[in-house]
Amino acid sequence: LGCCRELSLGLVGPPDMPSVIFLDLDGVLNRTRDAPHLRLDDDLVARLRSLVRDTGAAIVLSTFWRAFEEYVSYVLSRHGIPHGTVIGRTPGRNSSFDFVTATASEPAFRSRAEEITVWLATHPEVASFVILDDRPSAANGDGTVGEPLASRFVQTETSVGLSDANVARCREALASKVSDAEKSVFLQAAGLAPPKSHDPRGLVDTAPGSVNEEAQALSRELSAGKLTALTDLNLKKAGLAALPPQIGELASLTKLDISLNTLSTLPAETSGLSSLRILFSLGNQFESIPSVLRSLPRLYMLSFKSNRLTHIPEDALAPTIEWLILTDNLLEELPASIGCLKSLRKCMLTNNRLLALPDSLLQCRELELIRLADNRLSDLPRGFWQLPKLAWAGLAGNPLVARAAPLPPPRWVAPAELEVGEQIGAGGGGFVHRAVWSAQPDEPVALKLFRDAGTVTDGDPAHEIDVGSALTHPNVIRVLGATPRPQLGLVLELLQLNKASTGGGWGELGKPPNFDTCARDTYPAGTTFGAPFVLRALSGVAAACAHLHAQQLSHGDLYAHNTLVRHDGEPKVGDFGAAYNYAPLGAEAAPLVERVEVRAFGCLAEELATRLAPAAGDESEAALQRNLLGLAREAWMGAAVGARPSFAEACQQVEALARAYFEAPPPFPW
Repeated sequence: LGCCRELSLGLVGPPDMPSVIFLDLDGVLNRTRDAPHLRLDDDLVARLRSLVRDTGAAIVLSTFWRAFEEYVSYVLSRHGIPHGTVIGRTPGRNSSFDFVTATASEPAFRSRAEEITVWLATHPEVASFVILDDRPSAANGDGTVGEPLASRFVQTETSVGLSDANVARCREALASKVSDAEKSVFLQAAGLAPPKSHDPRGLVDTAPGSVNEEAQALSRELSAGKLTALTDLNLKKAGLAALPPQIGELASLTKLDISLNTLSTLPAETSGLSSLRILFSLGNQFESIPSVLRSLPRLYMLSFKSNRLTHIPEDALAPTIEWLILTDNLLEELPASIGCLKSLRKCMLTNNRLLALPDSLLQCRELELIRLADNRLSDLPRGFWQLPKLAWAGLAGNPLVARAAPLPPPRWVAPAELEVGEQIGAGGGGFVHRAVWSAQPDEPVALKLFRDAGTVTDGDPAHEIDVGSALTHPNVIRVLGATPRPQLGLVLELLQLNKASTGGGWGELGKPPNFDTCARDTYPAGTTFGAPFVLRALSGVAAACAHLHAQQLSHGDLYAHNTLVRHDGEPKVGDFGAAYNYAPLGAEAAPLVERVEVRAFGCLAEELATRLAPAAGDESEAALQRNLLGLAREAWMGAAVGARPSFAEACQQVEALARAYFEAPPPFPW
């Protein structure tokens, strides 16, 4: 969190374990295949000693003799290999274990390759490894493990043992880091990969795949001029290399999705889309936004997420745009003409290469939300934090918020420690599963599994993992640990969902924004809240935010849909994917950053206050509604950013409202 991309992306697992040598003994450190007792040849051990000294590698015993780990370590130390170089052994038992009764319950594996694979799957922190053995079964077993082991296998000749040529190959293997793809193979082969998550809202469908036959059929009808009356056209995964020019005949079209094709241009006829409000072009091959789009008179939302954008022409952006999504591209700058987007409310720019923002952005006075994580920003336009409606900002992974020292690391949880169960949630950043953690087997946990970093609109999941160690407040969802690459995740306290109405669990306070509300949350039709519920919810959220900002941490995405509430209004704030540390911004900016987030709190308070439903004649609740709306709109959402209260002051203001409502000083009913 709050550090430049190079630093933050390093915090994706426990510190790397030294490179590992999986070591057989017979046929490697002696010249026989089945020695009746443990013996080593001095010249062969000397080669191993040199390899360990020069590479800093540790040794994991994969040999038949591994049941006698301490004795083998002692013998190697007598040959000059330092004590402590042997750090463990592979799992599984063989006949040697019959002599060691404490390990008699070890599972039996089909091959040495399978044993090594399981060890690697449970130690994802390994930086690199090599397998030294005279038997090919150490690398390929029964053929199910595959290339990752075989490419790192150095086979000795039994009658020769460890040769200089073998040592040279070991050095090459140890110099090559284990990739995330290799780690994924180990997890799959060991049966430790999490279950496949499902994506009910299509939020994670960002990669081209097989052609969608229905979309392809629609594209053929479009080319034949048969779709003129449509208002909504979905050509996602239609296999298009070019958009048919007949698209310009759809004058009534309001929403168009051309995502996950191979498009790089739009036909001039696109200008005929006079009613188009929403255009999705995710996962195509555009290097520039086509200028033809500026001519669209009603364009409201434009998405070119995950393309190859390097340039935006000055005449490309329609001035009517309110919602602009350019996440995951190659942009180094924005056009000065972005200042012409006077109605722009939401701007998504995460994971580009932006070096600076144009001063003209300050002309976007309606801007409420901006995502800037994982760029190369070292400064912001003077006056950025004074934008009157800005409430949600994300900056993690930029040099301007680089920390001198990282936050304390989380507790890293290996895949083998988790038994992953049913999926209980999904969002733009990934999926949430119920799980059992061996560290607390009687208390289930929630496991949040992140998806690909580059396509997450809030920023790289490493930022949320970074900040986890600082989240210690009763009104914040408790972070228990994190899972390392290749499957980054967070282990969280499990709050039982979907029982809020019965008093037995927790539910979302609100729902995410939709196309109409843009930056503001939504609520099911007919939603109302009681006064004690609202006061308790706002009191807890304000307290959680005061705790964060006392550490100069900004949530960045403070919303009702990121807050879980109990039936009585007790809240838990979660989803810190946009969080960042703003201390490096300096003393002048710090109070403004906090007060930008106070506006987000004001938006939340306004949404709850408007859903109070005072009964006829209930003057106390009617007065609360009037006072809360006034406080939210005039103080917390006021146009003068610097005049807004801090979160500590907001806590006191909520307490004053509660005191007036209950006509008594605290403690209040909660």
